[in-house]
Amino acid sequence: MPRTFARDSVSGLVGSALGFARAGAGTVHSVELWGLADRAPAFDRYALDGVHLRGIRPWRLGRVGPLDLRYQLAAGATTMAASPCTLLHVHALPTLLLLPKARRRILHLHMALGPASPLEVRLLRRADAVVCASEYLAASFAAHHPRYRGVVRVIRNGADPERYADAERGVALRRRLGLRADDRVIVFAGQIAPEKGIDRLIAALAPLPVAQRPHLVIAGSGTLWHSLRSVGSGAMSAFEREMRERSACLPVHWLGKVAVNDMPGVLLAADVVCCPSVVQEGLATINLEAAAAGKPVIASRVGGIPEIVDDETTGILVPSDDTASLARALTRLLGDTDLCRRMGAAARRSVHTWDQAAKEMAALYAQVAR
Repeated sequence: MPRTFARDSVSGLVGSALGFARAGAGTVHSVELWGLADRAPAFDRYALDGVHLRGIRPWRLGRVGPLDLRYQLAAGATTMAASPCTLLHVHALPTLLLLPKARRRILHLHMALGPASPLEVRLLRRADAVVCASEYLAASFAAHHPRYRGVVRVIRNGADPERYADAERGVALRRRLGLRADDRVIVFAGQIAPEKGIDRLIAALAPLPVAQRPHLVIAGSGTLWHSLRSVGSGAMSAFEREMRERSACLPVHWLGKVAVNDMPGVLLAADVVCCPSVVQEGLATINLEAAAAGKPVIASRVGGIPEIVDDETTGILVPSDDTASLARALTRLLGDTDLCRRMGAAARRSVHTWDQAAKEMAALYAQVAR
């Protein structure tokens, strides 16, 4: 959980939870967002951009066989000391449906849940609704859990185009990185992990003649997604070290973790944003943010990505396992400034805003509360 947007970065999941909480704060009586605290001691309640937050420090004990329930147990203890809530909105972790003192419960999936374990089967009975971030996730959930098909709702995450209104922020970052106005720039933003496909992006750029190589700006790290094992660790992952070594021959700029308030400048500096994921993404938040920034996306045709990247209109979709197709798409788009602008403008017009997402979620809250 971030303490300040001026210094802290967030993962796509945390950013989505914050976005819904921020948007929902004006539509319901009171919203408090709880999440994994990544610093010691755990934060008490605090406010951030109009949202009340509480960082939960996991217990030291709480492993049950293959299950690590230290965070859930800490959250449960905190719940016992808190006032009852009208609605518990759980992001990603079905085990949190066990938390007491809630009249209604919503499970919100940003990634595919997969086949149910016996515990999850019991937990899902506690959900009054299941929100999925894409049609792909909804279909995947319904296939594995057909008895709950009737409570599934698709509500996509939002993005805020107003965050990207100042184009000078992108110009300033280019200047700071020593880039010329006519240099072509690809931005990759997210977790530096094998499933995000950054190795394929580096492999696609490496064979290009030196004079044709675009600049690659990488925003993120191998520990962007905090887990119980990475809390408090600032160490670079082995995979990130390998990627830095592989990309040493390229004009690459590693920014590391980028604070929330600084991300608009990163995306505005791009000519193209690349999302080369090799897993079935639920949505991939970076595609929404790129659209809000008015930038075309080259992305893998996986999971829910085709629902927000309109092939040949707002970007280009390529097979996730085809480095040659990725290289051709990058070369084509970076070589055609007019096409980049047209696709970027179309992407911005297609944005699903947080205002829209909030209205959809508020309608579901009202329905569940009846």
